Amino acid sequence: MPEVADMHEVGEAWFIPVPEESDESQRATLDLELNKARRHYRELVVPGIGGVGFVRQLSWAVAGIMLAQERRKSAISIANAIEALACKLEWRENEKPNRIKGKRAFQRYEDALGFKQLTQRKYYVLVPFRVSTSRALVGLGLAQGTRFNSMTLTEEKGEALAGLLLNQQSGEEGGHFLRTILSNWIDAGTEPPGCRLNALPRLLSPNKPTAHEKKLVGLRLSAAFPPGDFRRHLLIKAFGSRKTQPDTKDILDKLGETQRMQIETALAFDELHDAAQQLVHSCVTSLGNGAENHPLETLASKKKDELDALGTKAEAFLDKLHQSPASSHRDAERFAQTIQSSDNTTRLKEVVERDGNILALSDANICRGHLFATLHDKLTRKGKPSDATTDGTDSEDEYTESSSEKKITQLFSLWRDCQ
Repeated sequence: MPEVADMHEVGEAWFIPVPEESDESQRATLDLELNKARRHYRELVVPGIGGVGFVRQLSWAVAGIMLAQERRKSAISIANAIEALACKLEWRENEKPNRIKGKRAFQRYEDALGFKQLTQRKYYVLVPFRVSTSRALVGLGLAQGTRFNSMTLTEEKGEALAGLLLNQQSGEEGGHFLRTILSNWIDAGTEPPGCRLNALPRLLSPNKPTAHEKKLVGLRLSAAFPPGDFRRHLLIKAFGSRKTQPDTKDILDKLGETQRMQIETALAFDELHDAAQQLVHSCVTSLGNGAENHPLETLASKKKDELDALGTKAEAFLDKLHQSPASSHRDAERFAQTIQSSDNTTRLKEVVERDGNILALSDANICRGHLFATLHDKLTRKGKPSDATTDGTDSEDEYTESSSEKKITQLFSLWRDCQ
């Protein structure tokens, strides 16, 4: 989630990014009051990497903190602006840029490169990469603190990584250090001079971290987190030297029993949660755009197959949970127990009541919630790209808000970027 508290504590409203365009579908989320459980199981699988999928996410963030402390400015505003500048330059340099956000805003304001411009809400995105980087800064030992604006970099790790980015030189004769270029850019509020701007795509690119940046982040990935816990290291060891990610089964076969069972429990929870989401989708399709509501029992009878499958997924999750008690989360366990022990009508009622936004219950009837039309339009949209890919990134947001299995993919992506 965006760090709302951070945004309010700064008092400089002009830097807070907003969506590139109104996208109501982003609000039609189906967490079913299980967000804490989802975070629990994602963190159980791969602890301490937040939403980071490539090295430069970390470098941009620590550089923002360092420059903010030197200039006594907001770390959020500077880190967001550095990220926006890096993404925009990558977008300008490459026909098919990857690991960037902001395409639609960049297309609308192609020439906007000034610091104050790139910290204004209309020039970038609502949720920058930085938002899901904070947990990784702590989990990788690069920073201390809970809120980005008040974080302090660790001397041997965080400050070192920031220095590796900022101490690059522009390359021309008597070239300036990136630290100087960015500092002048921040202070002036306008875009860097042309001669220095030409060097910035190489120095800031999401796809060109230096060998020293890669080495430092790679070492931090293999380090224990929490102290004494080597789950990340063991997963990396299971990857081996593969350039493409091994199948999940192959990875699990190389892990110890406890870690394997924990991951299997997380995957079983994901299957349960996905089945509940798909049930809502199916009900939305059945209700369509008509005005009539559906009696709860009637719709439960129509959705017998989906509800039976939901019960099977709940039973499978509980079986895994009982084999690995350390993997338990109260919200997930209660939901699964309710689904397993109920008839299909009660199962449907439980899911609808947990949602309440897309579907709602009124006098034993299933009716349309205030976000029904948003999801219905999304489900019936044909031939259009998904929300996860329309802005040129399939890394950070999917990893942060999606399945436990994708956390393994995220770790592999980050590890490969260190090689």
